[in-house]
Amino acid sequence: MKPDVKEKIKNWLLVIMISALVGSFLLFFLGYYRTGLAVGAVFMFLSLFLGQWYSAKRVDDLYHSEYKRNKR
Repeated sequence: MKPDVKEKIKNWLLVIMISALVGSFLLFFLGYYRTGLAVGAVFMFLSLFLGQWYSAKRVDDLYHSEYKRNKR
């Protein structure tokens, strides 16, 4: 995947996460409790998934860089 496409995907995910967080609080304070909690759950799921994915990707990159360095 091209780097500019990756940046666009990251930006869209960030916008979706921020809007889900703000929407969750807004819906909750307007009295739509179940809908607000559902939108908050979407935010929590996205943040948990992305955090775990980036963590695993970072560990994998670290492993590959150490492997290349020790292979020389």
